Amino acid sequence: MITSTHPDGDTPAEEPLSTLIGMWQSVLKDESIDASSQFEAHGGTSLKAVRIRARIRKRFNKDISLLEVVTLSTPRAVAGALASLPDWADDE
Repeated sequence: MITSTHPDGDTPAEEPLSTLIGMWQSVLKDESIDASSQFEAHGGTSLKAVRIRARIRKRFNKDISLLEVVTLSTPRAVAGALASLPDWADDE
C-alpha cells in the first residue's frame, strides 16, 4: 500500500489532526495541548472558539459552528467531524 506524505512527514489522515492541535495550542496559548485536550479545560472561551472557527474555515474551507467547536471540544473530535461538515462559502 502506498501512502503519500506531506513535507512535514504527516500522512493525509494525520494532517488535519496535527493542524488542529496546532490551532488549539496557538489560540489557547498552551503547548501541552494534544489530540485529547478539552477546549474549556485549557482556557477556552467564546472569543477563542471564534478564533478557532475562523482558522478552521480558512485552512479547511469547512463551516463549523461555535457550538460544534465547544461541544466537540477536542482536536481529535473536530478532525473526525471535518469530512461531514459542509463547505464554507464566504458570501460577504
